[in-house]
Amino acid sequence: MVDEELHFKTILRRKNAAKARIYRKSVIDDKKSKRLKTALKENGTFDKRRGNDSTALRIPLSELSPNILNDGRGIANVEVSRQLHSSLKTKPSTNNNIRSKRISSRNITKLGVNLSKRFDNTFAATTSNQDPIPELQLNELFASDSGDDNMNDESDDAMETFEITSGGYYDIGDPVIECQYCGANMWYSERKNKCRHASNPKFSMCCGSGKVQLPLLKPAPKVLQHLLFDNKSCESKNFQQQIRMYNVMFAFTSPGVKVDNRFNNGRCPPNFRIQGQSCHRIGSMLPMPGQNPRFAQLYVYDTENEIENRMHGFRSKSGVDVNIVRKLSEMLYEHNVHAQSFRMARDKLCEEGVSDLKLRLIFERRNDGRIYNQPTVSEVAALIVGDVDTAEKRDIIVQKQCGELQRIDEYHTSYLGYQYPLLFPYGEDGYRPNVRHRDKGTNIRHFTDITQSKQNNKDIPWEEATKRNRLTIREWLAFRIQSRSNEAQTLLRSRRLYQQFLVDGFTMMESERLRWLRKNQSKLRVGKYHNLNEYNSNGETHGSNTDLFITFTCNPNWPEIQRLLGSVHLKASDRPDIISRVFKMKFDELLSDLTKKNLLGKVFAYMYTIEFQKRGVPHAHILIFLHPSNKYPTPSDIDRIISAEIPDQDTNEELYNLVKTHMIHGPCGFANRSSPCMKDGKCSKYFPKQFQPETIVDQDGFPVYRRRDNGHTVLKNGIQVDNRNVVPYNAKLLTKYQAHINMEWCNQSTSIKYLFKYINKGYDRIIAAIVPNDDGTSNQTQNIDEIKQYIDCRYVSPSEASWRIFSFPIHGRKPAVERLYFHCEGQNSQIASILKHKITYSKFVSKFVYVKKKREWKPRQKGYTIGRLIWVPPTTGELYYLRLMLTHVKGPRSYNDIKTVNNVKYDTFRDVCFAMGFIGDDREFIAAIKEANHWGSGQYLRLLFVHMLLSGSINRPRHVWSKTCHLLADGILYAQQRIANNRGIIFPIL
Repeated sequence: MVDEELHFKTILRRKNAAKARIYRKSVIDDKKSKRLKTALKENGTFDKRRGNDSTALRIPLSELSPNILNDGRGIANVEVSRQLHSSLKTKPSTNNNIRSKRISSRNITKLGVNLSKRFDNTFAATTSNQDPIPELQLNELFASDSGDDNMNDESDDAMETFEITSGGYYDIGDPVIECQYCGANMWYSERKNKCRHASNPKFSMCCGSGKVQLPLLKPAPKVLQHLLFDNKSCESKNFQQQIRMYNVMFAFTSPGVKVDNRFNNGRCPPNFRIQGQSCHRIGSMLPMPGQNPRFAQLYVYDTENEIENRMHGFRSKSGVDVNIVRKLSEMLYEHNVHAQSFRMARDKLCEEGVSDLKLRLIFERRNDGRIYNQPTVSEVAALIVGDVDTAEKRDIIVQKQCGELQRIDEYHTSYLGYQYPLLFPYGEDGYRPNVRHRDKGTNIRHFTDITQSKQNNKDIPWEEATKRNRLTIREWLAFRIQSRSNEAQTLLRSRRLYQQFLVDGFTMMESERLRWLRKNQSKLRVGKYHNLNEYNSNGETHGSNTDLFITFTCNPNWPEIQRLLGSVHLKASDRPDIISRVFKMKFDELLSDLTKKNLLGKVFAYMYTIEFQKRGVPHAHILIFLHPSNKYPTPSDIDRIISAEIPDQDTNEELYNLVKTHMIHGPCGFANRSSPCMKDGKCSKYFPKQFQPETIVDQDGFPVYRRRDNGHTVLKNGIQVDNRNVVPYNAKLLTKYQAHINMEWCNQSTSIKYLFKYINKGYDRIIAAIVPNDDGTSNQTQNIDEIKQYIDCRYVSPSEASWRIFSFPIHGRKPAVERLYFHCEGQNSQIASILKHKITYSKFVSKFVYVKKKREWKPRQKGYTIGRLIWVPPTTGELYYLRLMLTHVKGPRSYNDIKTVNNVKYDTFRDVCFAMGFIGDDREFIAAIKEANHWGSGQYLRLLFVHMLLSGSINRPRHVWSKTCHLLADGILYAQQRIANNRGIIFPIL
């Protein structure tokens, strides 16, 4: 009876919801027809014979009245609100402002065009250069206008899917929606709640849904505007090509960074890529005797010959225009507060009787950083005669003349202003610590009071910032690199200098994070890594085999990118942030196709990682685990989803052109020996392949795809290539995304661990070496500084910098895998406090979930998590035996329970394992090697075996070798084939 009653209530609830939707739709249709009738009467085009049937009318856009969109709900007040915002150079979240944005973002068609901007002259022109729509179906215009904001704000029926589907291609449209808080131009697919369509989308990537409030940048001086935005004059073209050189000429600080130019060889777009840490340094006001002035010294020393000194300070002056240098110098002295402060120091030095003069570069600002960002000369610098006694800790004291350089702290307010005078021509403040987030409940009156206080030169009341409500470097950067219709584009249009700014900003962000890690080691409970840091800490890998391995590479020539940047005469490489944002939206859709829409079959697990090519563009590696009922076990099944052949141009011209553009390797070999894949005169990817009549799986578990000699060819870079040069692809994915999408079939255990190794390889890193001490001995016993290792061994490109500034995920997996740590007695273990149920430690997280607010474990209601104990080798002793017991003992309440077997308590975990029959006859060592084989490479297994031999714990080494030799030899044949560049080498089977 209870089940029947519950079933009846469910049916009744669904019926009521359906009735409510029908009633709501009728109300919306009635209001649309009334507004349509009124609008057509104003235009004199109303036809009584058609009555209120709005769906039967089609009107050209040019004849549509502007009054259609003005329904008396706030559009008329937009101009007043914009005047206030322009005076404050900010975007407060007021009721009037939000209302106007709702109207502008509500009328959006599937083509991604914000129609209200075509009729309301109070809105700035959109950045989209999409072709105008010749006609518009009026019922589409009002598809989401209900008259009740709360009724359809999160309705699935409020808006059509925001995409363009032409010939199968997935087009995300243009960034035509303005954030209701900060005014950033956003794509509809970047909204917060992506699972539902919303007529009033909210965004967190730009300002954190209104948390971040910063003043907008002023338009650059006319000289700089001409050089940056004029694309016709020879002078501006020279400046745009050499902008980094001109910036260094006028920079106040020297950039301490190692730039990687190995891939800027003209065969790919320019890419600013650094290795290691970046830092900015500043010297004294005057150079040492016999040395040439550099950087800030050029503003003080011999200013009568300043232009010649700036030109003389660079070895390579090819392409540098003296007239541009002179104009930039005059501009900075007129507008830049930092140049004026050093000019003030020069004037003081010219006075007689001044011997001990110092320049103090002030760190602290007293005004509100959410409103002010353009300081005065007295706020950025001060002259000091004699000893220094009032300087703050982070102030920079520039001596009159000395040979030492000082490093400027990343938190210094003028850190970026000193390095990028052409990006911040007025000397605007960069990131400022202790700037609070936007006040909750801020209204228009509050900002009016701020404006009046600013005009009356009154200080804004300062409230103490805490770690919960203060601005971070990442938030500051994410706000600054957004495009807004009422903000200057100086930063975003600076081309290669913008690349350098992104990389420099990311290193600032990383410095903040790593500094926190270094100072909070006790909070991180680093003791749990005891005895583990020298071992690989990957978890176990059990379960089903991987089925598909997909590599998805960003296409800089996507129509969305070209439409947005083509109108402003920029290339894709000039805006790495746009590349990252578009790729993120495309990747999310691809992941949805694979895991939710089941394009290739039902998926029950997946994992991915995002990497960044050495040439700049991002790409993703995806591992797909298919449901057992949707696998592709036979060669004919593989041919249904993967093709390695050129399609017929006559029957499928679109796919033919896509394969030609995106899926042809090279050409390389004898036809093109300068190809990047060529090593020692041969292709490192073993192209061209051999013709293959049918798909087969070789003895190593790798597929050999069908490549028939059917005469299909393409002309690539003037060279005719056939099916032997085709990279395996899926036709559906290639048609929809029009990018390089390599799909590989893998269903053998021998190939899985290399896929996991490939997908988890992490950062591009340099080769590290052990440096001997002065006495010739190595310092291997020295404590390892992992933070320093991380900084020294990494490479950072602009695309990766923007990806991390936007806080996009680098890794993802489903179901989630929880790494479970454990300790021996006396090492702050919490095992005894949670293992109260009759389950093993690794199964605990799959049955329970931890509630942070209450700090307690509760039974899991939804979702699934896999628990994996950290792997440790047998050489760790008791820790290894404890792990062995935790995988079998259920519900222990203490360490004594683990050590007790059949009511007999043992002294050590090793004795317990021996009593349980887990060890003996070197079985634990054989089991350890076999377990590590699931994820470890052959080289790692051989290293592990050597450690076992050196430990002296193995009783019969030859017996262990005979049981595991086929595993220990793994990878040797492949390595020799790579060295010889010959896959035909075969070694005898051990």
